Amino acid sequence: MAENPLAYATLWDRAKPRTSQRRAIQDLGDVVTVILGGNRSGKTTSAAQLVAAVAMGRDDPAVKVWLKVNKIPAHYIPKAPGHVWAVAIDSGDSREYVRPAVAQYLPPGTKWRNRDGFGRSEAVTPQGGKVSFLSADAGRDGFQGSAVDLVWLDEEPTGARGLAVVNECLMRLVDRRGRLVCTMTPLSGMTWLYDRWVAETPADARVHWIHGMDNPHIPADALQALLAQFGPHERAARERGEFTVIEGRVYSDWRRDLHVVPRLRSARALGAAGLHRLGNPQPLRVLVSGARPCRRHAARRRGTLQGRVDVDTARGRHRPDHQPRPAIAVVDRR
Repeated sequence: MAENPLAYATLWDRAKPRTSQRRAIQDLGDVVTVILGGNRSGKTTSAAQLVAAVAMGRDDPAVKVWLKVNKIPAHYIPKAPGHVWAVAIDSGDSREYVRPAVAQYLPPGTKWRNRDGFGRSEAVTPQGGKVSFLSADAGRDGFQGSAVDLVWLDEEPTGARGLAVVNECLMRLVDRRGRLVCTMTPLSGMTWLYDRWVAETPADARVHWIHGMDNPHIPADALQALLAQFGPHERAARERGEFTVIEGRVYSDWRRDLHVVPRLRSARALGAAGLHRLGNPQPLRVLVSGARPCRRHAARRRGTLQGRVDVDTARGRHRPDHQPRPAIAVVDRR
C-alpha cells in the first residue's frame, strides 16, 4: 500500500457556498453524474481517482484508505477489481490528458498496451482490473460488446454522433449496474447533454459544479488574469462550468466596411428580409432582398454565418412603379 499513489490522493474541499471536488465524488447519481468544471478546477483529476479505485476494487488496501480519507461511500466501488472505460474526444486527447491522469493513480506493476500510441489503449492492474482508453471519434461501433462498471467521459461528445456513443456506453453499464461520469467544461453552447441531464435532472442523475477559482492548488491571481481576457459568457463557462451561448463572431470573413449598408436612400429600397436557421445553435442564414421603384436592378445580398459571405446581384428585373412596396418578412424554416 505504501507504494500505491491512490492511498495518498485527496480530493480538495471548500466549505459551502464555495465548490468542492470531494463533494462531487461523494454524491454520484445512480446512473449518470455530470461534473461541470471551469478550466483548472480539477474535474479530470477527481474522475481519474475514481477510475483507478473502480479498477482496483474496494478490497484493495489503497482503495480502502482513499475511501476513508475522502469520505466516499464504499458501495460506489465494486468489491472485486472492475472494468472501466475512459473515453476521450479523440486519441490525441487520450494520449495527452486522459491516460496520464489515470496512470498516476494506478498501482505499481500495472501492464499497459499501446500506452503512448494512437487508437485504443489498455491498462491491467496486478489484481486483474482493467481500464480501456477509447475515443468518441471512433463512433458507436467502437463501443459495443462489453459490460463495464464505470464509463468516464472526459468532455462531452457533441452532436448526433456523440449522442449515439453515449447511448451505447449507457447500455454497457446495465449488466453490472454501473455508472457513467462525464466531466466537462461546456464550451459548445446548449447541447443535447444540457437538455437531457442539466435543464431538468432526472432522479437517477446528479449534476455538480466545480469552480476553477475554488481550486486551492491553482494560483488564483494567474487564473483570474487569464479569465479576464474572455467575454462574460465564455468566462462563465471557463471559470464556473456554466452552460451559456458563447458570444462572439462565428463567421471570420465578415467585414463591417464591406457588408454593412450605412444608410438606405429610401425606405422603399428594402423589399424583404428573412432568417433561415440551418443548425443548432449555428449556423444561421440571413437573406436580404430589395427592388427599387426607379426600374434599376434589384440587389440581393446573402450572408451565410459559416465563415464566408456571398454577394449576388440580380439584374434586369423591373417592377412597375404602381406595385405596392413589399412588406418585410421573417421566415424560420425548420
